[in-house]
Amino acid sequence: MIHMKTIWRLLSFSKPLNFYLPQFFIYTFLGVLFGLLNLTLLKPLFDIIFSQMDPELIKAYSVNPQFSATLEYVIHSFYYYFIQATEKFGNYGSLIFVCIVLISANLVANLFRYLSQVIMAIIRAKIIKNLMIKSY
Repeated sequence: MIHMKTIWRLLSFSKPLNFYLPQFFIYTFLGVLFGLLNLTLLKPLFDIIFSQMDPELIKAYSVNPQFSATLEYVIHSFYYYFIQATEKFGNYGSLIFVCIVLISANLVANLFRYLSQVIMAIIRAKIIKNLMIKSY
């Protein structure tokens, strides 16, 4: 059984690391967010390419949206530009658009995952250093 004194003693070795923890959480959050974006982009993109979307929705999304700081604006803008690409370049061009979007989202997600792992390695190294210094 671990006593509270032991836990507080172990946490005392990580005190100067307050600078790194917010970075770690931000990078981890952004990595997860862009990772989820990859999965959520597939269905709407293929619905438009394979004509599975309601024609009324396509007509509604074909109008350039007015700017607002909402999630609906982002979704509407994405559909608008994707529908424009589909009309201009056809299904083949829209598949290339899908590939570019997915590759970009994967690269950004992997970049944030990498950065969070770099921060975690720095935190581990500093904690081990603090353990070595305080133990002697």
